[in-house]
Amino acid sequence: MGYSRCLLRHRPVGLHRRDLDARASGLVLLCASGTRAAHARKELADAGLARVEVLGGVTAREQAGHDVHGSAGAWSMERQVRLTAASLVLAGVIGRLRYRPAVALAGAIGAGLTFSAVTDTCGMARVLTLLPHNRRGAPDPDKAIAHLAG
Repeated sequence: MGYSRCLLRHRPVGLHRRDLDARASGLVLLCASGTRAAHARKELADAGLARVEVLGGVTAREQAGHDVHGSAGAWSMERQVRLTAASLVLAGVIGRLRYRPAVALAGAIGAGLTFSAVTDTCGMARVLTLLPHNRRGAPDPDKAIAHLAG
């Protein structure tokens, strides 16, 4: 999802921010479905931030009638992962026609997706969040923390 949508009067801060501190107490976490927000809550709790609430997913909040702003046209992270994984598998299968070992790429992606499902994590999503198109509209981190701290 990157920084495409958030609730009104809230500032998006990406999960890549690992230097949130006690100044940012009273955080409310959201993501598209609520899964990444729950993971972030655990990471922040482990880092000593106790006052962190998970509201679930932006999509569910929007369906419940809450105001959401931002670009609904941006591709969700899940959709980006599916496209990337499918493209790599297809490349491996087609590449096998010219270079037989290329099919190993399809196997590696399959193994990665299996690991992702079993552990409820996604390494590919973590890599994709670093791409520039997933960082559009990202706030200045220090200003966002100051805003959250009140």
